[in-house]
Amino acid sequence: DDQGHEIASYASTEIPAQIASKLHYQDKSPTPNEMTKIITETFRNVDANAPFIGGGCTAMTVIKIGSTLYLANTGDSTQFIAIYHPPSTLVEKKSSHNKRYIHNMTRP
Repeated sequence: DDQGHEIASYASTEIPAQIASKLHYQDKSPTPNEMTKIITETFRNVDANAPFIGGGCTAMTVIKIGSTLYLANTGDSTQFIAIYHPPSTLVEKKSSHNKRYIHNMTRP
């Protein structure tokens, strides 16, 4: 019986707590290299101290500091962040078969 959910529960509590603790003692925003070190050390520490119960988990972390976004993962999965910027205007398109359904698609 795979007990990965118990390790996942442990990791989902420990990873944010350990990262928050390390960031709490920073006098200023960490550099990208410092942040990489903090995340890497945290993942390794949580892995080393996780209860061995015959399962595993994937860890994913997203951290935003100022305008910088850090994404980190370990295990057999990954994450992606997509940012959508809507166009400032919509171009009205009409065709003969749908002209009656489109009133006004433009906006300032």
